[in-house]
Amino acid sequence: MLQKLRSKYGNGLIVVSDQAIVSGVNFTVSVLLARYLGISEFGKFGLISLIVLFNASLHQALITTPALTLLPKKSGMVRVSLQSALSSLNMLAIIAAIILTTIFVTLSDLVLPGWDLSELTVETVLLTGSFLMHDFLRKSFFADKKTGKALILDTMAYGVQISLITITIITGSLSLKLSIRILIFSFLLASIYGSTTGKYIRLSIKALFINFREIWIFNRWLIATSILQWFSGNLFVLAAGSILGPIALGSVRIGQNVIGVLNVIFLALENRVPVSASLIYTRNGFNSLIKYLLRIEYKGLLITILFVGGIFLFAGDILDILYGVEFSQYAYILQGFGILYIFVFTGIPVRFALRTMQLTREIFISYLLTAIISICVAFPVVRSFEIYGVVIGMMAMQIIMTSWYLIVIFRKSKSQLSLTK
Repeated sequence: MLQKLRSKYGNGLIVVSDQAIVSGVNFTVSVLLARYLGISEFGKFGLISLIVLFNASLHQALITTPALTLLPKKSGMVRVSLQSALSSLNMLAIIAAIILTTIFVTLSDLVLPGWDLSELTVETVLLTGSFLMHDFLRKSFFADKKTGKALILDTMAYGVQISLITITIITGSLSLKLSIRILIFSFLLASIYGSTTGKYIRLSIKALFINFREIWIFNRWLIATSILQWFSGNLFVLAAGSILGPIALGSVRIGQNVIGVLNVIFLALENRVPVSASLIYTRNGFNSLIKYLLRIEYKGLLITILFVGGIFLFAGDILDILYGVEFSQYAYILQGFGILYIFVFTGIPVRFALRTMQLTREIFISYLLTAIISICVAFPVVRSFEIYGVVIGMMAMQIIMTSWYLIVIFRKSKSQLSLTK
């Protein structure tokens, strides 16, 4: 079946289908948890999700981004060696993430009194490790253009999630702790399939030493960037949770969840465009890369604007239908995130250009700038404007980052033009 789809429509349809499953189930699970656990418990779930995503952002910079960008340029034994190095690095990264998460969650009650997050230490740690392993296998399949296996991997993980959570709702046994355990089980189950069929779990210290310099040169700025990116993108959300409490954080996550349907586009691009952009730049150079990414920008931006327009007009009705009438009071949050996501998408193809040209230092500078600004203004802005401050602050950070990317590309285009004269 997958072979027929691939031969008729290419890998693109499978990639989009895969991302539709991932984003669709994430969206549905979040709706169900918010609706049946309540907004306060959902706020705690949102904070745990942020912890996992922090680790995932570091993992992406260290492992999956090099896999998607560097592996397509390799062939033969050189490719096998690089894959082995990334696999070894993946195991070390997961161990480090587990240790850091354990420390943070154990001490979280000192920073967030009243949240009682330490009661979920084991679940948060296991969710972090299982998610990172699943994500590594998923991105490895994409890097090798084995999109059919990636689709099976995600169908298994997210199919189990939605099925078991639905059963717990029907039986009346749903709780926050049980929900997290279901997620852990689903990612572990899929990881077993991925590790046995993909053969990506290789441990080779020799390969790691051989390839470490190339990996480090590529991702040295991305690792620091990921830390700064997480803080610049989430510090306003954390400020809302710290100052306003779990209910405020839950309301923000509800708005993010609905507008996050657009991640079907964003994450599908993340899985496909870097590989294509890398090949185009290697074969045809700077101008061809920019033309390709401009086409991505125009098409994606049009879809994003149309979607956000619908969200903006019917925000209250959407929240009423999905979560219940008591949630419609948060329509303004959803509308604000809709406008924010237009700016978010605008910056994605531009960032792909910098990554493809390995100008990761410039990406680092943009996040350093926005992280410093966020640290300085996030808590005062949220104290003054409450939830409005979260949306306004995140929007301002996106505008600053995209403006910097465009300045860098403009300088690059000028240098390319001078070389052709």
